[in-house]
Amino acid sequence: MRLAGRVAKDPHGPDTHRSFANCGLTRSSWLDSAIVHHIVVPSRNAVLIIEADMYDHTRGFDLI
Repeated sequence: MRLAGRVAKDPHGPDTHRSFANCGLTRSSWLDSAIVHHIVVPSRNAVLIIEADMYDHTRGFDLI
C-alpha cells in the first residue's frame, strides 16, 4: 500500500519509469520487493493501478 500511495502522489516521480519505450502513460514503480504497474490518465487527473506483484525468491512473482 505504501507503493500505491507513493505512485498516487506523484505518478511521474523519479521512482517510476515507462513500462514500454513508446508509451508515456503506462508506467511502473518498485519498492522493496513489490512492483506496481499503473496508467496515468491526465485528462481525469487519475492513476489506475493495473497490477501489483510481490516478489518472493522461493516462488517468483505473486499477484497481490
